[in-house]
Amino acid sequence: MEYSFDYCKLFGQIYLSDDKKACALISFPDRKRTNFRSVLLDINLITKSAGISNISKILTREKLIEQNYPSSEIYYLWFIGVAPENQNQGLGKKLLTEIIHDANQMNRPIYLETSTEKNLSWYQKAGFEIYNQLDFGYPLFLMRRK
Repeated sequence: MEYSFDYCKLFGQIYLSDDKKACALISFPDRKRTNFRSVLLDINLITKSAGISNISKILTREKLIEQNYPSSEIYYLWFIGVAPENQNQGLGKKLLTEIIHDANQMNRPIYLETSTEKNLSWYQKAGFEIYNQLDFGYPLFLMRRK
């Protein structure tokens, strides 16, 4: 999570609810640049989390996912979450509404993936559609909102 947060600080946007009970991490893939900080983030991820032996597997997975993105600029919803004790109170929906508004202002479609089937209907109610599904030993649903 630390990697994702730092990555989005560099190449995206971080949303935090006023009460700090909900958070979303947004990435803009077209803004990614290789620089000293991004290389350090990648090295840190490999050594602390993923492990050197998993690099090939991770890169293959990421490449398969990225092949499903358009070549145009997108608004990538990497994570959205609400503290467990504050779920089902509308905090996530409020944050997602703000994200949708921002993406519309930027004229960018929103893309995301989820492997959690119970989240599908939540995203679909917000106007997202499943446009593909990948199998990594578990289903990964690729969703977008145009």
